[in-house]
Amino acid sequence: MKDMTSSATAFVAALLLVTVTNLMDEVHSIQFKPGKTYPDYCSTQKQQLSREIPELSTNSPLLSLNETLKLLHVTTVIRHGDRTPWGRHTCWETYLDKGEDTAEWDCSISSLSAAPATIAIEELNTQDLEYGETLKSPSKQTEISYLSGANPSFMFEKRYDANYSPTHSTHFPENLGDHLGGTCQLGQLTLRGFEQQRYNGRLLRNAYVKYDKQVLNSDSDPDMILFDFDEEETETQYGQRVYDDPSVYFRSDDDQRTIMSGQALLSEMFGDIMAHHLNLDANKHNPVIRVHTSDRNRDFLAPNEEICPRLAQVEHEAKQSQDWKNEFETSEEARTMKKFADEYLSGWWRYADSDVAMDCFMTTACSDRTLPYALDVDQSGTDQNIIDKYRSGLVDRWVQFHTKREWFIYQYNSYEYSKIVTNPIWNDILSGLLAFSDADKHEMAKAWPDLREPSKFALYSAHDSTIMALLASLGYGVSDGRQWPAYASMFNIEIYKMDLGPVESEHKWELDEMFPTKTAFRLVYNGQVLDHNIAGCPDEEELCDIDMLIVHVFRFSNITDWEDICKVERVDDKDDQVVIKDEDDNVITVRRRSGNAAATVFLFILTAFIFSCTGAFMMYVYLTRYNSVKTTGVEQSLSLNHGNDIELTNALDAAVTNSEGYGLTPQNDTVIT
Repeated sequence: MKDMTSSATAFVAALLLVTVTNLMDEVHSIQFKPGKTYPDYCSTQKQQLSREIPELSTNSPLLSLNETLKLLHVTTVIRHGDRTPWGRHTCWETYLDKGEDTAEWDCSISSLSAAPATIAIEELNTQDLEYGETLKSPSKQTEISYLSGANPSFMFEKRYDANYSPTHSTHFPENLGDHLGGTCQLGQLTLRGFEQQRYNGRLLRNAYVKYDKQVLNSDSDPDMILFDFDEEETETQYGQRVYDDPSVYFRSDDDQRTIMSGQALLSEMFGDIMAHHLNLDANKHNPVIRVHTSDRNRDFLAPNEEICPRLAQVEHEAKQSQDWKNEFETSEEARTMKKFADEYLSGWWRYADSDVAMDCFMTTACSDRTLPYALDVDQSGTDQNIIDKYRSGLVDRWVQFHTKREWFIYQYNSYEYSKIVTNPIWNDILSGLLAFSDADKHEMAKAWPDLREPSKFALYSAHDSTIMALLASLGYGVSDGRQWPAYASMFNIEIYKMDLGPVESEHKWELDEMFPTKTAFRLVYNGQVLDHNIAGCPDEEELCDIDMLIVHVFRFSNITDWEDICKVERVDDKDDQVVIKDEDDNVITVRRRSGNAAATVFLFILTAFIFSCTGAFMMYVYLTRYNSVKTTGVEQSLSLNHGNDIELTNALDAAVTNSEGYGLTPQNDTVIT
């Protein structure tokens, strides 16, 4: 019963949240200061405006023909909006001193929640459930979710002020105060961050929603519209409304900043139709949107070394590599950054972790708090003494140095870290996307048992590390390692169905070759189309066949083997062997180490992937009847006429080894930096 009622009430606060925020739209604290220089990381209004989702361009060699395209689905992955620091740092010597604006953080927006309405509890009590038993009937679950939003019902506001003195008296000793000294929790979404996600919701609404009442996309091609609110106005039955599960799938970890970011986005995207439905509801039930989440310390939406200790080992290996030492320890720029930190920022030791360095700088700069003089570009940017000593553009170089350090880990050893991180993430995303492939659904369910019901819109509310890993897992052309994902960054996967129609025969062959499944995808990150950067996708087109995305990520999205992949590898130097052991020190396998140890580790993991994924991949290839995979510079035939699984495995292995297909680089010992 606990599971059912908690999921049913996860989003009942949305309308009140929107109302509260509307009243505060003009609060000056959420406005960025005119004339001040903000890093792109901060996502000012101007910076977010540049991320508008572009219309699909059909002025390409092939898509300008007589084909018909229909938008079927959009998966959106966002980074949360502006937040408070995620840890209690000592960023510089005076950072936590009393009276400094960095020593105390107060928040003007709070989380709201509601208990399930009494009528929902009464209905549950009629179901004769055993202790700990959940409802088996999906229709009854839907009914309970709907009843949970019934009025009247209290809303509960969560405020971090129990051990806080608004008069700054010494009544509360320091060891009783919250980590940030005021009324904010660690990593809490701010009012500015809430507004950033409302703007994201507006970007999505402008791109994918039609609503004549709001003069929104009234003249747009209906096949390019995901949601037609004019048609959905009269659909008020719970479970069938445009924003209900399964039409909308909302996934978040259990952080306040990610859940509320998703709430803000969905409230803005669906607010008009939600308000209309509420007016038509005689019972005035608050709409309930399910948030699918997990125990925070067991979730995988961000790198989690607790459940995947191999990640810590890969990071350690990256930082012990010669390339890391050359670029981030002994290079002239590395020595310059360390000297700068020692002289102006109370010591380099504070910034050995680039996550901490960026958290210190960005949360201070983006919230208009006081930076050290040397990090405030508006004050020190023209200081000739600093320029003479450290050259110009010091602050930008400081940010870039730490950005490159972080990206190095995600790109190290052919993106090993990113592929491990995104294994369960891509598995979850594909569970929603595979429904739009040409595969036989019954047979696909056997190979992929966790397929979800088809949805129109899937939202993943997550972190900068989530987006970093997703981009890096798609290869160097997609992630160049130059930009840290800004607040409210947005990564979209659009799915289109193609009807080639009466295309001339000379072009039909090309289209059949390029789009064998007649289902295409487009990747858009912060307003930029990325498909042409993916190996195997056409340079001149904005669309690529969905099989190319699946082929890229299928090999490292097999969730079944993730536990083994996450085990720590232990090296026995005495016998020149790599001994793989589990957490209880039981030997899993022993193999001879040869050449570069990091490369050997990667080859072992790749081999495990190949054999574990062959069965599922064979099923997918067979079900979609996709017999040819185009890769950069190579077209490797993957004929289904192999005599057995071993032959097909060898063919797949050859495709990876000899090309840059599947999101992997050629098999060698080169470390990508």
